[in-house]
Amino acid sequence: MKIRLSLRLGGDNLNCQEIIDSINIDFIYEFYNYDDYSCLTFFHPKGISSEYPDNNYEEDFIVFIEENYEKLFLHGIRSFDLFIEVYCVDQCNFEILNSNRLKRLNQFDISMPISVYHEDENGNLR
Repeated sequence: MKIRLSLRLGGDNLNCQEIIDSINIDFIYEFYNYDDYSCLTFFHPKGISSEYPDNNYEEDFIVFIEENYEKLFLHGIRSFDLFIEVYCVDQCNFEILNSNRLKRLNQFDISMPISVYHEDENGNLR
């Protein structure tokens, strides 16, 4: 099993370059404008995690959020979503973000949508 986390931020008429210049970032990012609403999505440089559990992968996201959350809201970020995608071949039992990491995230106003994808032995989604 592997996971992919992505952090999507949204707000009205965001200035992407100003935001990127003001935060600590090693992550890859994409920026989209939809009329007056903007989205900025961050991805881990590895893309997808190593085989489960990949504690460093998860920890990188938590540290990124802890270091940048307040700065992001100063720039007009209004929605904060940590997307969790799970890719599995067999039975799917997992713990994403252990109790310590969830406790650390609890201080922030973050939604956590989860999607689970079943792959065959060749990595193709079913």
